[in-house]
Amino acid sequence: MDESKLEMKDPIVQKGLLDVLLELQEGGKTFLELKSAVGISPNTVLKRLRELERKGWVLQILSQDEGKRRKMRYVLTEEGLGVLSQYASIVERYSKLREKTYRLRAVTRTTEKEIKYLLMHGTSPDTQNESK
Repeated sequence: MDESKLEMKDPIVQKGLLDVLLELQEGGKTFLELKSAVGISPNTVLKRLRELERKGWVLQILSQDEGKRRKMRYVLTEEGLGVLSQYASIVERYSKLREKTYRLRAVTRTTEKEIKYLLMHGTSPDTQNESK
């Protein structure tokens, strides 16, 4: 398979699918943990999990954390791990771009807060702190 030429019909290209696989590569996670980590809508996370289960790439297991009630966790199967290794070069580049995106989002949020402060107070927060 030529990894550089994925098509939209390729299952790994669907929105959120690779994010879910990458999160599960780190270990089993609950639905809430996945939803929080991947940053896509709960419905999309659920759709991707169902697709991954149908393909045999993900399993649901019932686990019990120490002293807590039992929880449903999603884990990668051997086949799921194989898919990630099959797309290794894409996964590596995607992971780097995803981290860059998270950093840019954080900068954007900070900048938006500074703009809002400037519009509300007529000065930037930095200028306000310097004058004290």
